[in-house]
Amino acid sequence: MLMNLFKTHHKKWLIIAGCALLFLVTGYAAHQGSLLPGELGIINFIYGLPNGLTPIFLFITLFGSIWIFAAILLGLLAMHKVRLAAQIFMAGAVGYVIVDFAKHFIGRARPEGLINDLVPREAFVTGNGFPSGHTTLATVLGLLLLPYLPKKYWWIVPTWIVLVGFSRVYLGVHAPLDIVGGLALGIIVALGVQIAFPPMWRRLKGLAKGRR
Repeated sequence: MLMNLFKTHHKKWLIIAGCALLFLVTGYAAHQGSLLPGELGIINFIYGLPNGLTPIFLFITLFGSIWIFAAILLGLLAMHKVRLAAQIFMAGAVGYVIVDFAKHFIGRARPEGLINDLVPREAFVTGNGFPSGHTTLATVLGLLLLPYLPKKYWWIVPTWIVLVGFSRVYLGVHAPLDIVGGLALGIIVALGVQIAFPPMWRRLKGLAKGRR
């Protein structure tokens, strides 16, 4: 069922259009600079979970970081999966550029700038909040790796994405709207690269052969 959503370019374009609309709506809401009704309640519930869970969620959040991105790339190159590594690198680079631009353009503060007395549980986090780069990267990686996983392990991808997004709220570095925006952007980037990468790869291979 999960893979059927992403099998044809027609379905991919429909999903991209829907996620683009979601990203624009959430981005516009985030640009207003304050929490939406309901966001504070969600933050209070998730951030209010016991402090003892912090080491667990600091580990989970790594699965949306540049470190897991680099580890996956190195692992794929070690297995001689050059095409997939190139696809993931392209998606990661595109996602990073869009996230960085959106953070500056939308300009929504992180929860500590929106809620009094909230102290982030993750150190050295800077910049604006919307969209969540960790959620974007986790979504990109999960969706691009999904076709290569056995069906019995497909559940890992949505679980991976949800846990990374949850960890960002628990750690006090993102509001729920940031997570939704990151999810939407991650789907756009992953499916967009799946559509654009194959012809680019064929052209590169053709150029490489022509130089021999």
